[in-house]
Amino acid sequence: MVRSVLWNHGAVAACLFGSAGSARFWQAWTYLGVHLTATICTCAYFYRRNPALLERRLLKKETLFAQKFIMGIWTRISQINFAKRCC
Repeated sequence: MVRSVLWNHGAVAACLFGSAGSARFWQAWTYLGVHLTATICTCAYFYRRNPALLERRLLKKETLFAQKFIMGIWTRISQINFAKRCC
């Protein structure tokens, strides 16, 4: 889980700082800090309150069709946003 979070944030950071051409881009640092904090807090909350939900979401092993459908849509939207950010 930690590896996945760090990999995703590293890719976003590469896009942000790569497009800016410099690591002296305070808005990107702010965005990364807020997003990483929110990710850590959300994971910690579900780790304590409902670890089974967190495991299903991380392993993408949802059993309900509605959840699979929503996760599929969300994945596509995330991929499109990521591609727009990097280009």
